[in-house]
Amino acid sequence: MNSPSGSRPLSADVKTVSYRSKTAPREFSDSLKNTGFAVLTDHPIEPQLIHQVFDDWKTFFASDAKHRYTFDPSKQSGYFPFKSENAKGSPLKDLKEFFHLFGWNELPTGMSTRTRELYDRMSTLAGELLEWVQENTPDEIRKTFSMPLKDMITESSDTLLRPIHYPPIEPGEEKGAIRAAAHEDINLITLLPAASAPGLQLLGAEGRWYDIPCDIGSLAINSG
Repeated sequence: MNSPSGSRPLSADVKTVSYRSKTAPREFSDSLKNTGFAVLTDHPIEPQLIHQVFDDWKTFFASDAKHRYTFDPSKQSGYFPFKSENAKGSPLKDLKEFFHLFGWNELPTGMSTRTRELYDRMSTLAGELLEWVQENTPDEIRKTFSMPLKDMITESSDTLLRPIHYPPIEPGEEKGAIRAAAHEDINLITLLPAASAPGLQLLGAEGRWYDIPCDIGSLAINSG
């Protein structure tokens, strides 16, 4: 979630977990259970690949060619122009533009294959993280699963990579308009590479907003 305004203290309950730690599966799962978020460091996706993909999409969003890929409403794939989306319950459009890339739709012409590599590697890592969650789920809950959690995303046509661009806020925008209004996540699990600027926050159970610590090279993970 993103708060409407202002910086807030870090949540002591959101754990920063090293992927290499022997206790990572338990720490990660506990953090997701208690807060809906966890931060993963020392993971197997190289920061250089993430930076390269960010650069590729920065070029895409700066080009008028992006409008050739305007989204298909029936499939929800492709380019979503500025002010296409507003959070549930928010009357104002988010100040952002984005692209929906699934396993089955094509990259824009001229885009390097690095994005597809990142898509595949993040999907693989997400499957492993879901195995961690399953391992640390109480038996009475785990036995109610219709299938292993990892299998829910394996070769799923709904697995989505969503590059987002937040342009500078221009004078004259509607009062109260922000880049991403407070929202809930509907996905089973979401992996968020550290962005080029801070801003990710969560709403604690007691009603306070907290900044999510996510240094360059780390991943913030949240569950819907």
